[in-house]
Amino acid sequence: METAQERFEATFDVTVSLTERLFSMLRSRIVKKPLYDRLLARLDPQLVAIVAHSGRETFIEACHDADIPVAELQHGQISPYSYQHAFPGDRTKEAYPDYLLTFGEFWETAASLPLESDRIQAVGYPYLEQELLERRPLEQGQQVVFISTPEAGPVLSEIAADLSARPDIPYQFVYKLHPDEFGSWETDYQWLADAPLSVVGQDGPSLYDLFAESSVQVGVGSTALYEGLAFELATYLVREPTIEWLAPVIEAGEATVVESADDLAEQLAAPDHRPVEREKYFRPGAVETAVSVLEELAETGTVRE
Repeated sequence: METAQERFEATFDVTVSLTERLFSMLRSRIVKKPLYDRLLARLDPQLVAIVAHSGRETFIEACHDADIPVAELQHGQISPYSYQHAFPGDRTKEAYPDYLLTFGEFWETAASLPLESDRIQAVGYPYLEQELLERRPLEQGQQVVFISTPEAGPVLSEIAADLSARPDIPYQFVYKLHPDEFGSWETDYQWLADAPLSVVGQDGPSLYDLFAESSVQVGVGSTALYEGLAFELATYLVREPTIEWLAPVIEAGEATVVESADDLAEQLAAPDHRPVEREKYFRPGAVETAVSVLEELAETGTVRE
């Protein structure tokens, strides 16, 4: 009989000790679960609100044992490729929050969530909404911001370096590094160091400042691209692995797929600012709505069966 270990290695072509990882997780649970039980008994909360439940399964288990409902506030992209949230078919997850409070209605059906629809509520994204309001009116200029990720960086950075060196393209170029690239980009993307563009890392302008002063964003599969849509940026996605994360945006006609640096250069000659239904991604009135929903959940104290 094929073991889980053998199947994993055959599928992903990597060697990982599933047994070692499983025992590590079980040892951690044995230590933490009684401590969480004592903490919850002392505090006796009506509701627990968390951000990013992955890695907090033991804590969620303790909450369920104490009949304390758990609500997760969405913190990033949800898609069929989100291993934390996507459970198609009859698969589910026991140590999962009782409620999921999303950025907007779009996210409620973005993946096969292990919750009934009445346990999912769009409340908005308070931080994004506040940052956007503080920057109104936007002072967008002739600037293209590249949104990097470790997966797409090798290709995306070469395209950015290529375009920034072309004198016939009337744009300034900014390359926004992912936090996981801060310490390695000068080695991994050496071509960026000599390119006539700005490379933004940990000490540079914030992502939202870059969005506010740019008119175009380019990326592949980053969650930040959805935030760029909220800033009304013309959006171009390079056809590379992880672009499938943004499939709904492409299907909605809110982004243009490009194949190469030459293709993107041609598109930038006449940028396509397509209308975006921002409210479907990010419900307005986020602070008021989130507070109202959390208060209601705390008062009802309902937990899933």
